[in-house]
Amino acid sequence: MESWFTPGMRTRAHSHSGPEAFYVIDGEQCTETPTDRQKIQAGESYIVPKGAHLQAAPKGRRSLVVILAPEGEPWMKLTSDWAGTDFCQ
Repeated sequence: MESWFTPGMRTRAHSHSGPEAFYVIDGEQCTETPTDRQKIQAGESYIVPKGAHLQAAPKGRRSLVVILAPEGEPWMKLTSDWAGTDFCQ
């Protein structure tokens, strides 16, 4: 899918039952997991393994996204046991 974040947009902490891959077309994406923090620039890609994460775009961004979910598993669920830090602010 193609995804647009307006400047300052941030997701809630959530998880997928499989990996999520991003390719940033324009802008910058900030992605945080409980064990990793990345700022992905236009022309770069990043894969979030299965598990909790959040994404933000302090200045806005457009990206292509692929989420792989095993058959019968939910493609996304909100996470309440981890909320991230202010890294992506």
